Amino acid sequence: MDNRFVAGSSTPVSEIDAYGNTYQLRQLGDGSKVRVLKNFPDETELRSHLPPTLKVEMLEYYWLADYVFT
Repeated sequence: MDNRFVAGSSTPVSEIDAYGNTYQLRQLGDGSKVRVLKNFPDETELRSHLPPTLKVEMLEYYWLADYVFT
């Protein structure tokens, strides 16, 4: 489970590197800011990196991957 990027709700992406990784600037409690690597994979990307036995569900604000052990 992880969050999805939702414009107006998520911290804006501040930078994209040469590899397609996205970064956010987040403010800490003391007012300082840190650069955080935060990628937001879409369903196609998730499915290409996860085993096909996983169930992937895309919700409005989150994505879920579920696996049942047998």
